[in-house]
Amino acid sequence: MNAPGSPPAGPGRGGLSLFPRARDFAVSVIGQSSRLFLTLLKIMLPVMIAVRLADQFGLIVLVSRLFEPLMSLIGLPAEMGIVWATGAFVGTYAAIGAFIELHGTLDLTVAQATVISSLILTAHALPLEQGIVRRAGPSFFVTGLVRLVGAFVYGWILFRVYQAGGWLQEPLRIAWLPEARLQTSWVVWARDSALSLAAFFAIITALIVLLRLLDAIGFNRVLARLLAPFLGIMKIDQSATGVTMIGVLLGLGFGGGLIINEARRGTMQPRTVFLALTLLGFFHSLIEEPLVFLTIGADLSGTLVGRIVFAVLATAVLGRIVMALPDRIFYRFLFSRAAAGIPAQPQGEGRP
Repeated sequence: MNAPGSPPAGPGRGGLSLFPRARDFAVSVIGQSSRLFLTLLKIMLPVMIAVRLADQFGLIVLVSRLFEPLMSLIGLPAEMGIVWATGAFVGTYAAIGAFIELHGTLDLTVAQATVISSLILTAHALPLEQGIVRRAGPSFFVTGLVRLVGAFVYGWILFRVYQAGGWLQEPLRIAWLPEARLQTSWVVWARDSALSLAAFFAIITALIVLLRLLDAIGFNRVLARLLAPFLGIMKIDQSATGVTMIGVLLGLGFGGGLIINEARRGTMQPRTVFLALTLLGFFHSLIEEPLVFLTIGADLSGTLVGRIVFAVLATAVLGRIVMALPDRIFYRFLFSRAAAGIPAQPQGEGRP
């Protein structure tokens, strides 16, 4: 029985107390997605306009011919070389902008969308990300080349596996994108672009909700703990476990910054730094980026599962090579002590 003057008890009170939380959650999500979308819009829209203009002047056909020999080896149309080059030198969302413009003119399969997405995820934003890597000591050129070659090898493996198994060969259908955008007038193009970007905003909002739920249930941390034991196979020392897993979860920029600090403090040996950043080059932002590429029809078998396996195996092979290299070779071609700001002869090193 309620005390005199006390509010009446009832099942509605608990429900009412949840309303402010739900409202705050919705406001937070909409705010985050709006800020993210505006940032992405500044990247994607100029690329979309540039691709449109390039097509108007016949440059798409001309430039595509340069990529045709390379793209044919991994089962992709030549135009996808433009998408990968955009991703490699600008970033993932710029590549998505280029893909949005080009996909409607091509008869792509889900397998092809997965291959190009996996190429972009493995090697993207190289000037920015390899600039971060260089500050930790590893060579900008060598690590960038490793990512490019690794991405292409992985794309070739995916192409062969999907082709041999007959998997993901169904036509690519992206419900939120109109077909044949480049053949339309500028007015129709502008209308379709506005509708596509509005749909992309809705998708980004849904992805943010999903990412928050995954983080709340600890999915990311569990996955990182499952991956941690494989660092030994890749010859990455235990001293790098924490910062490497942070990079795998949050991205190369954040993880790379932590590795730079650890390298300068002397808690990570140069070869461990090189291999940890090689792994992060192949694979970072564990959940967020593969989910984004679901929006353009890519399959998680290639963008997530296969890429984890490839990153571990490729880094393990490189680990054995790097550990066997004499110091004179390693420090001349692969690692700069001066760039990393570490002593000239760190303890624990000293291969002939």
